Formats: sequence, C-alpha cells, structure tokens
Amino acid sequence: MFLRKKLLCLFFLLPFLFLNEAHAMDPKQIYKTVSESVFLVVSPKFIGNSNTVGNVTQGSAVAIAPNILATNCHVALSGNLVLARKNQKLFKLQLVYQDPQHDLCLLGTKDGNFKPVKIKPSAEVDIGEEVYAIGNPEGLEKTISRGLLSNKDNAILQTDASTSPGSSGGGLFDSDGNLIGITTGKVRGENIGFAIPSEWVIQALKSVDLTKITWEKAPEVQIQAKSQNPLEKIITNSPVLKTFGDNGITLYKNQNQCLVFIPGRDQENQIVSYAVWFPKNPNTIMFLPTSKTIQEGLQIFQAFLAIPNKIFGISFSYILINNQLANLYRAQWVDPNKMLFSFSNQNISGVLTRVNGFAVQYRDLYSASGYRQVQFGLSGMNAAVAASQTDCKN
Repeated sequence: MFLRKKLLCLFFLLPFLFLNEAHAMDPKQIYKTVSESVFLVVSPKFIGNSNTVGNVTQGSAVAIAPNILATNCHVALSGNLVLARKNQKLFKLQLVYQDPQHDLCLLGTKDGNFKPVKIKPSAEVDIGEEVYAIGNPEGLEKTISRGLLSNKDNAILQTDASTSPGSSGGGLFDSDGNLIGITTGKVRGENIGFAIPSEWVIQALKSVDLTKITWEKAPEVQIQAKSQNPLEKIITNSPVLKTFGDNGITLYKNQNQCLVFIPGRDQENQIVSYAVWFPKNPNTIMFLPTSKTIQEGLQIFQAFLAIPNKIFGISFSYILINNQLANLYRAQWVDPNKMLFSFSNQNISGVLTRVNGFAVQYRDLYSASGYRQVQFGLSGMNAAVAASQTDCKN
C-alpha cells in the first residue's frame, strides 16, 4: 500500500519535474522564429568621386534591437554606404558602432521596426551541440544550414554548418533559436566556418547610446547615374557597320556614335540576350536580358531614353567575368518586359579584349533555380574594338 502511494505520487509529480526543462526546436521552428531577423545587406564601392559603382560587397546582418543590425565590418566598411533589403526594397543603414579588429559592426536606422533575436552567451553552449547558420550565401536569401559547434578556440567559434560568400554577418543559432555568434568566414575548400561570439555583440550593443545618435533619414535607396549617358546621342535606326567573329559581335554606328552588340546564348546555343559596349564610355556594359534580336534591344534603348530621370538600383543579377563576380544594376521602370541592366568597371574594356567570354546570371523567379544563366562569347571583340577606333571617330 505504501509503495502504491509512492508510485501514484511520482506519477503526478513527473509533469512538474520536466516543466522547466528547455525543449530544443526543430529546424523548421528555428527558421520560422529567426529568419525574419536576418537581412541581406550590400555595400557598393564608388569609383573616385563619381557614383559609378566599381564593386559591390554582399553579406548578411542580424537584428539585435528594434532598430539595430549586427554584421561584419569587412562587409559594412567595404563600400561607400550600406543598404539592407526588407520587403523587396533596399534602404540605407547608418554605422553606429565599429570594431574592425574583432570584425563587428552595428548598423542602425531610426525607423527599423526589426524583430530582434534573443542573444545567449556562447560560453553557455558546449562543443558538440547542434547549431544553425542563417544568412545569404551567394545571394540566396535567408538560407539555413545545420552543423555542430566544433570548437571554441581563442573565443572564436568554429562550426561545420555550411557557409559561403554572402554568409558573412549572418547568425549562428543554438537549438533553441538563440543567437550565439555572427558568422564571419570559412576555410576555403573546407567545411570549416567561423563566427565571432555573442558576448562581443552584447558588449557592443551596451556601448551604443541610442539617445545620442543623430539619425539620418533612410528612405528606399536608388542609385542615379550623374555622368552623361552615352545612349543620349544614339538613334534607334542605327545602321550595321560590321559583324565580327564566330559569335556575331556587331558594330552599329549613327552620326559617329557607335555601340557594340554582343549576343548571349543559353544552353541550347540560342541567342536569348544582348550585352552592349560603348567605345566612348568604355567602362560600361549594358545588358538586355529579354532581347533576342538587336532590333528588340534598340527598342528598349528608345524606351529608356524617353524616361526623364534615369535611375538604376541594385539588382540580384550578376556578371561573372575574369573570375570576378559582381552585381548588375537595373534601370528602374514598371515594364518587366523591357529590363535593362548596367555594369561599370574601370578595367572592363581591357578585360573584354583579353578573355574568351563571360557569364551573366539574371534573376528569374520563374525558373527552378531562381536564376537564368547566359554565356557571352567574345570571339571577334578585338576586331570590333579596333574597328570602332577607326570607323567611329568624331
């Protein structure tokens, strides 16, 4: 009878014994809990005093307060400004804290309305525990990967959770969805990633006095080219001068104004896009992702020239040329069938005559991968450049 009473007592006490025990979340729950707090950020670098973009660094950031994001300084300090993406729009962020030695920067905006994550000291997480990295590897937004906390060497966290370029500044979370670190890099070719500990984040946030910050207005950002557009003097009925190489690179001319059309081909070797290079503005290429003929491309140029204020905003389409990956900038207008992109680089004219070709990944929401890759062969580009120098003189 006594034993029976003890068993009954234990039966009723069991739920209370485990009431305060934390239950780990599954990956779906973790993603649902924290993904809204992880942002894609970009930092464009302008050439000289112009607003021509040379390079764009892409990374991630995590909301640690309603108007503060944490990221890596090698992302935030790489360009002239930092932009974050929210609700499919880019907005400017303000640097409020920087510690380049520890690769930790804090970015803010007056009206962020961010959903901050819960932060847990990494010292309370044991080596061997399951962790999750959430960021934007290769621009693939809000990607989650799972791994283990592999080591805590000299305060730096080591994990085998997969990260890639673009993951920098993202969050490393424990199995309860708590932020325990900011991902900062990896060993190239190895599944070894690193994160700075959450203790540094906590300390940095405590040091920021939000009441003393003079907040800048942070509207949706679009980058407007201030230099004269080389298309202004090109008329859409320009005659063909010559065609060069096996790929059909074509030189057009009108009243001493020339442009070179470079066809882009898909996997079936069909022309699906055109790139356009301007001899008088040799550091710029423009892209026509929906144009299958030069005539279609010229019509889009005509529509573009009719716009009074020509504005380009950062896109999530990319060019891969000379082993370098960079964002394209998209002309802002309503018609999705008249897309036009721009890419500028001081060395692009020299690169075009040295390499065999380049690739562009256009953001395509209707394809399985989300991107559509187009190859641009440059056979004949040297001859086209030489012809432009003799046939397109003023």
